[in-house]
This record gives sequence, structure tokens and C-alpha cells, in this order.
Amino acid sequence: MALAKERLPGGMQLWAFQSNTAAIRFYERHGFLQVRWTDGDNDEGEPDVFMEWPGASVRR
Repeated sequence: MALAKERLPGGMQLWAFQSNTAAIRFYERHGFLQVRWTDGDNDEGEPDVFMEWPGASVRR
């Protein structure tokens, strides 16, 4: 994660399945925020969550 943040200091975005709570917790521990949720209207038929790390320049 440190390498990805170093290479993408302006931020990153990703999708995770809502059922993959371990992944969601992992990303949240690394500063990602849950931004948007879906109802499973996708190829997998699985509800997912769009997550975003706003970047190194954003202070909380």
C-alpha cells in the first residue's frame, strides 16, 4: 500500500464487494473512504462499494 500511495500521491479509487468486509476494513485502515454503494446490478450480481483514498495532500 505504501508503494501505491507513493506512486499515486493524488489519490486512488477502487471497487470492493460489500460482502468482502476484510478488504473494506483493510482499505479503511489505510485511509480509504466508502463513497458509493451499488445494489448488485453488475456482471457478478454482487453489491459493491466504491472506495477512495483522497491523496497525501488531504489532511483530516
